[in-house]
Amino acid sequence: MASDLTDTAPVIIGIGEIRNKSKDTKNSLEPADLIAKAFTQALQDTGASSLEHVRKSIDSVDVVATWTWSYDDLPSVLSQKVGVSPSHKFYSEHSGCWPCRLLDRISQRIVKGETKVALLAGGEALASRALYGAKGQLQPPGWTPVSDPTKGPGDTSMKGEWVAHARKHGLGAPIHTYPLFENALRHRREQTKADNERESAQLYAEFAQIAATRPASWSYGEKPLTETEIQTVGKKNRMICYPYPLVQNAFNTIDLAGVVLVCSRAQARALGVPESKWVHVWGAGGTQDNSNYLLRPNYFESPSIRATLDATLQASGVSKDQIEAFDIYSCFPVVPKLAAQHLGIPVTREAGRTKPLSLIGGLTSFGGAGNNYSMHALCEMTRQIRQGSFKLGCVLANGGFPTYHHGAVLAPTPRPDAASRPFVSAVLPELYPSPAPALVFTPSGRSSIETYTIEYDRSSRPKRALIIGRTPAGERFVANEDGKEVLEWIVNVDEPIGKTGVVRNAGGQNLWRPDGLGAKV
Repeated sequence: MASDLTDTAPVIIGIGEIRNKSKDTKNSLEPADLIAKAFTQALQDTGASSLEHVRKSIDSVDVVATWTWSYDDLPSVLSQKVGVSPSHKFYSEHSGCWPCRLLDRISQRIVKGETKVALLAGGEALASRALYGAKGQLQPPGWTPVSDPTKGPGDTSMKGEWVAHARKHGLGAPIHTYPLFENALRHRREQTKADNERESAQLYAEFAQIAATRPASWSYGEKPLTETEIQTVGKKNRMICYPYPLVQNAFNTIDLAGVVLVCSRAQARALGVPESKWVHVWGAGGTQDNSNYLLRPNYFESPSIRATLDATLQASGVSKDQIEAFDIYSCFPVVPKLAAQHLGIPVTREAGRTKPLSLIGGLTSFGGAGNNYSMHALCEMTRQIRQGSFKLGCVLANGGFPTYHHGAVLAPTPRPDAASRPFVSAVLPELYPSPAPALVFTPSGRSSIETYTIEYDRSSRPKRALIIGRTPAGERFVANEDGKEVLEWIVNVDEPIGKTGVVRNAGGQNLWRPDGLGAKV
């Protein structure tokens, strides 16, 4: 007779979150210290009969990479600060998918008996770093010394000729790439610009209301922005890249940290953690799209988001209809829109959506906690499941352009088949197979716009057009506008996508001009 594996099922037993919003550098804390404070909260949150016993049982420390400070070995620094001696230490790469990806890996180790109690953590102190930067202090006093304090985050997968080619045309940052997806999705859904702008403002107004009620949120207790304020472009809400004004972009200048403690049901019982604190991890899954965002099949969907949601739900043995609440990583409105499109649910409550797409409010209102945003989503999902707000919740973490995705399903009880499958992981191929058009660097002749965005200056004046185009043969290219009058045309035309014209290469830069404006003189 097969043994019952239910007690090997992974459970979250403790959560902790810290916000430090002081504007005085005397009160600043480096990421490791913020995480240590969040750990103290998480330890107390377990309600265990002996908190010291829990601490001494921690044998795994997994840390999400921080943007703030280039630690030489953050897991070791953190372990020393919180007084644990783990046999397993891991520091992630840079991507917002890592909170869920690490929870997946931890859960697998717990089921196999390789980990007793895991400390999963991450934190940022970008607000404090900015305060010190304003004073000209590259090395904040008292912070852990590092080999290279100037080193910042970067996507190490972005290499090759295409990167330099894209940057030559002004493409390269998330503020440029996510609008390409938003505009393509708008066109695919046959939305007008006005309808699309209204939808994004409605979605982010809902998120702002949520964030204002979450104590760990950067905007906690503040008056949430309204739909009108979010949609209206002005001095405090300048246009960045169309269609996203400032308050529809992730806000990263925050000091936040989050910690999740995970172990098996058997270990939780041995530690004296009340069952009311247990939240089960039923399943997880993930994959990624091509890191070369110029080699995506299209810009109105994300194969990786689709595949990750499907894999996560399938691994957890549930359907999308059974999930009562989602938290979709939302650095820009298009990510929850792409997820909602695949899930077959309305984007906004105004359109009839009844399930949450966010429990904490997105990276604009809650705060774009670097790679660690979804750690806070895991904390809030755990909190609300404990309170009985719902029985099944799904967190989807996103990173890249959008490139990397990982999801997890949480519940108050073991999965129905836990006796034989206490946890299931569905990690798909590292690169999700998605046929894409060929990329050409020096196109010439007839062409059309596949998608686009318009970059604006700090006075909300159009600066340049960033165009993704197609040749009649279906090849893809990057271009800018061929003259100021073309920029003005792209800004004012009802729908640039699908419009035909001519592309030429001048000095290594591709320039596009629509039919009807005449040749460039």
